[in-house]
This record gives sequence, structure tokens and C-alpha cells, in this order.
Amino acid sequence: MIRKLFLFLILMLAGCGGTQLPNVISSTDGTLTANYPAQWVARADAATIYLASNPAVLDNPRSVPSGEFVIAIGVIPDSMVAEISQSTSLMMNTPQVILNVLGPRISSIDLDYTSVLGMVTTTTISDRPAARANMTFTNELGASEGQIIVIDEGNNVYVALIGATIAGELSRNESTLAAVARSVVYRAAQGMPGGS
Repeated sequence: MIRKLFLFLILMLAGCGGTQLPNVISSTDGTLTANYPAQWVARADAATIYLASNPAVLDNPRSVPSGEFVIAIGVIPDSMVAEISQSTSLMMNTPQVILNVLGPRISSIDLDYTSVLGMVTTTTISDRPAARANMTFTNELGASEGQIIVIDEGNNVYVALIGATIAGELSRNESTLAAVARSVVYRAAQGMPGGS
């Protein structure tokens, strides 16, 4: 009887699995919408959304303490996609190509960091082609780790998510990053690819 009860509880918990994302935020230009966990904080500007497990992390994402997580979501600019197309011998862009070219550039965005991109793998997120790779970041404050996800929204539009935490804690946050990635919705603005 106890074995059956234990098995029933496991099955119930598995059925209820998944990260709950009751909150919703949109970028100020309306191109991106994402859901995020309760008790998290969010901020948005044009075509970018920032999420964090604590307000202090949102205010200072370069120093993420133990137990905290930060996510940035943005549309990769057309000019960067065009540059990637020209810099590769491939005739088409894919999330994997975009991430392989874009990932190493992360360290050039903030010269205080040295970054190392892990192996890029292909995946599907909510029926959209995507790619993901883990990344490590180091600076004078210590080591951090994260994951970059690039999602193909069609019409040569790509959305990137970057989640970061202190080294050794990424595995605790991967399910939240994956759930947020599944919730992301891109809507083309007037004059943008896919827009009228």
C-alpha cells in the first residue's frame, strides 16, 4: 500500500512539473512578450526584456550572487544578422550559425569579461528552430556561468536569451530559462521583418 501511495505521489508531482510563470512583461515597442516566475522582477525597453530573481541583481547584473539568476531577452539586430550572413560561407542563417558567430562576441560587449562558449546544440523551442550553448564568464569579481539560447522567429528574425548565475549554479536555473524561452512571443512591429 505504501509503495502504491509513493508511486502515486511521484506521478502526481511529475504531472505538475514545470516552472510556473504567472507574470507577463512586454518590451516597450511591443515586439517581445515573456512570462516570468512569481517574486521575480522585470524591466523592459525597446525590443529587450530583463528578468531577475531579485531587484539587486536586476540593478547590477554583472555581479550575480549565489542563489540568484538573471535573464536578458532581445531581438538580434538586423544589421548583426546581415553581418553574420556575410561573414560565413554558409548561404543561410540558422540559430546554430547565429549562436556560433554571436557567442564569442559576448566578451567583446563588456571588456571586463573573458568568456568561453561551450558546444552549440540544436533544439526546438515551442515548435521553433533554436540553438543553445553554455558559457562561462570570468572577471575580477569571479566566475559566472550561463546559457545562451537563439530562437528562429522566421523572416530572418532571431531572438536571443542569455541567462546567467554564479559558477556552479546553472543547473538549478536551466528549467526556469527553458520555461521563459518557451513563453517568448515575437510580434513584428511596423516596418520590421514580418511586419506590415
